[in-house]
Amino acid sequence: MDFQYDYFIRKAIDELHCKSNNVTQILLSTHCVKYQNDKPIVVNVQYVEEVNHAVVSFELEEVDFYLSLLVNDDDGEVIPYAASQYKISLLTSADKGIEELLSMTVLVPDSWEDRDDSIGDDGEHEDGSALYFEPNPGWGGFAEKMDKMLTYLETDVEGVRRLVAEANAFLHVCNCYHVKYIQNEVMVLDKKTMSRLVALGLSVNFENQAEGEYFDMGNGWMG
Repeated sequence: MDFQYDYFIRKAIDELHCKSNNVTQILLSTHCVKYQNDKPIVVNVQYVEEVNHAVVSFELEEVDFYLSLLVNDDDGEVIPYAASQYKISLLTSADKGIEELLSMTVLVPDSWEDRDDSIGDDGEHEDGSALYFEPNPGWGGFAEKMDKMLTYLETDVEGVRRLVAEANAFLHVCNCYHVKYIQNEVMVLDKKTMSRLVALGLSVNFENQAEGEYFDMGNGWMG
C-alpha cells in the first residue's frame, strides 16, 4: 500500500488543534506538546499495515511519557493515548575516585558524579563516585531499547564485568507513564536477553514512575 507519513502527521496535528476526542482534551488540559520552529515535535511515526493505521507520537513538556495518536487510514478516526518512555541505563556507585572508575572501561559515560570533594546533607564528606550510561535516550519500546543497550555494552564485556565486580554496576529500567492513561509494553526478559545479561554479569532493577496529573471530571471526582 502506498501511503504518506505527512498525511498521518497532518491528521494527528489537526487533532492537537481541534481536540475532538475527549481524551485529547483531558491530556492537553494538563500537559503541553513541545514545539520547535512553531511545529509540534514528532518523535515517531509507526505504520501498522495489518490494521491499516499509523501511530504518531509527540514529545510533551516537563514529563517523560509521550502523547500518541492512532490514525486510522480507512476512516481518518484519531484515537489518543499516553505512551510510556522506557529509560534503560547502566549505573555504578563505589567508594572509588572518578579516574579509577573511568579506567575500568573503554565505554564513555553520559555523565558522572565525582564525590571526592562533595559534602553530604549531614555535613560529612562523601566518598566515592558514580558513572551513568544511557546510550539510547528518548523514544523506543522496551525490547528495542534493551537490545540496543546490551549491544552497546557488549562492545566492552571485560570492562562491564569489571564495573559490576568493583563498582556495583547494574542495569536500571524506568517505565515512565501517565498516572491515568497507561499504554505500556509488557517488559519481558526472554531467554536470549537473559543469556546476554548473564554474560555481562548484570542484574536488572525495574522502576515504575507515574507522572502527570489527575483531571477534574467536573462532578467532584478526580479521574
